[in-house]
Amino acid sequence: MKLSDKTIGILQNFSKINQNILIKQGKKLKTMSIMKNILAEADVTEDFDKDFGIYDLNEFLTVLSLGNQADLDFSNDNHVTINGGNSKIKYFYSDPNVLVVPPENFNAPECDVRFALSGSTIENVQKAASVMQLPDVIIAPDNGKITIKVTDVKNPTSNDYTETLDTYDGPDFNFHLKTENLKMIPGDYDISASSQMNISNWSGLLASYWIAMEADT
Repeated sequence: MKLSDKTIGILQNFSKINQNILIKQGKKLKTMSIMKNILAEADVTEDFDKDFGIYDLNEFLTVLSLGNQADLDFSNDNHVTINGGNSKIKYFYSDPNVLVVPPENFNAPECDVRFALSGSTIENVQKAASVMQLPDVIIAPDNGKITIKVTDVKNPTSNDYTETLDTYDGPDFNFHLKTENLKMIPGDYDISASSQMNISNWSGLLASYWIAMEADT
């Protein structure tokens, strides 16, 4: 099996959420952050024929890059063989019991708020948060439009970055997220959220993320 560039890109993104991953049989990849406040999943074209755990996903992806157009052989029960040209690498699976993995079943809450964010807006928010060292994102309607503000809610004299978005005529809300949790693959996202459960879903072209919102939402 050869992993597509798309799948490798998804795994690279998931490694930013959690260095562990348990790849399950089938065509879906899932991961969950150590703090259990981010859950991500993506559909891939590869059909994995067994479950296997990787303890250090960054290392595994770097090892893959050592092989020229690496071909993965999963026939052994305790390791994957990575064949690349004249090279061969034996990479052992991790015990699933030492990994932080998503629950088998996740009951998605009913969402009462829906809106969309463009990839450029998300990129601007992430850049502003990084440059200005701001830990919080507040999303709320204001005069019939959605605004997204990057700030520090604990600092009353905090600098901030605000962007005004599309017209909005849904229920009122005030969502508070940590900028460090916005670890999505770059792109446009449809957001749906449950104001009662303090959780938001970010659905993009390549992956979907459930991200916990702060308690003051």
